[in-house]
Amino acid sequence: MTTGPTENTDVPREWLHGVAALSEIEGPKRAPDLIEPKDGPEWRAFKEQIREHDEVMYFASPPESFIRGGGRMGYVLMREGRQVAVYVAIMS
Repeated sequence: MTTGPTENTDVPREWLHGVAALSEIEGPKRAPDLIEPKDGPEWRAFKEQIREHDEVMYFASPPESFIRGGGRMGYVLMREGRQVAVYVAIMS
């Protein structure tokens, strides 16, 4: 299941796996180990919130969370160390 940005910005810090540039997330030079978001209104709304000096971080819940049906993977928009928005690309 794919979902979009949400105000629920409670992704645990231990799920964050690093900063990703938009060019690594989407497009022809996309990094193969990152999830490519569905190009739709939800992803565009997430990107529109990005400001200068913000960071987009990749996140993934622990592998066992997918077995239990509660796994999530996607991106968190960070601003001054705070989670501003979440884009969930995969949810089990």
